[in-house]
Amino acid sequence: MNSDLWIVALILLFSKIIGSVFNKLKLPSSIGEILTGVILFMLIPEIASSQSISILAQLGITFSILLTMLAIDFSVLENSIERFSFIQITTALTGLLILLFTFNYFGIDIGLTPIFLACVIGSSTTIAMKSLLSIEAINTKEGQKILGLQIINSMVEIILVSVAISMIYTKKFDIDLLTKLTFTLIGVVVVSSRIGTKLINLLFSIIQKFKLEEILLATTILLALLLGAFTEKLGITSFVGVMLVGILISKTPQAGIIANKIRELGESFFIPIFFASLGFGATLFVDIVNLFQLIFAILLLRFLMFFIPLRIFKFDAEESIKIASGFLPMSGYGLLVLGLAIKNNMFSSEFYSLFLMSYIVINLISPLLIKLSFKIKIRRKEYRKRKIF
Repeated sequence: MNSDLWIVALILLFSKIIGSVFNKLKLPSSIGEILTGVILFMLIPEIASSQSISILAQLGITFSILLTMLAIDFSVLENSIERFSFIQITTALTGLLILLFTFNYFGIDIGLTPIFLACVIGSSTTIAMKSLLSIEAINTKEGQKILGLQIINSMVEIILVSVAISMIYTKKFDIDLLTKLTFTLIGVVVVSSRIGTKLINLLFSIIQKFKLEEILLATTILLALLLGAFTEKLGITSFVGVMLVGILISKTPQAGIIANKIRELGESFFIPIFFASLGFGATLFVDIVNLFQLIFAILLLRFLMFFIPLRIFKFDAEESIKIASGFLPMSGYGLLVLGLAIKNNMFSSEFYSLFLMSYIVINLISPLLIKLSFKIKIRRKEYRKRKIF
């Protein structure tokens, strides 16, 4: 027990120090926290087997998902939720088709494509927003569409992550689970959210009336854990339950207060440990040629899987390039899925190290790529009627 406490203190100390340094350099603190995990694992390999770290990392995932969902501004989706949902579904299908073709061409087991899709489909909303703010593009039509599509992308990612985790443990693709998850999400967002949000709003209003605002945080965490346990009983991962609670609470007047409290506690303790744990099992010493090849492949895949659906839905080329670039930053949940796949011998530990280093490099260069894409100007052809006389 004392050994575990020492490990927890060590991870927390160094992840906060390195994360703060990255933050001062205007880089994502999560990258610094992941690097902390990699370095500590290389120095102390037994750190990955700590049960305390595993439990705290799970709580970190809960806080991270809650923060993501509480940040949702549904006004951005006004009159666009159906269209954006279809675009993101088409994105997932496009990515799946590209991966099926690629895996088949290189002789890789095509049964792994849904798992790898879950690893690469998620986008970092935080990096995208900071990049758009830095170039004053947040209020442009492309910037607003990126924000709206990011909301749907977060939900689609959680669904695919849940399906992928189920595949990792059952060794088979469960179409019933995918259908159940999709209809559950639709039910919460479109129908149940009205009733659920009213009930939660009533509960939170009573708590505020008695000036017990500190209980708002405890109530939110309790609801997230309870619904997470409930969805697990249904054969769905707890992430879905946590996501649904976050969506419901995001529509209440108390969402801002709760988000601040979740951020204070989560980013001070649980979330850094979660990101540090993603570095366990990886090494910084990877083949440079393979690394650059994988970075190029992931960037190309992510760009095409977002660009093609936008063109299908009648976005012009310039707008499609700008919006697709906003999805180049990668989400950390992909590392979680791939880490579980490694433990179940579906991918090699060498590949995990390559993927993790690719994740870091892509998230470091993506702000520059977004900035460059917003400078692109494509001339539109103008057709003029010829005068006969």
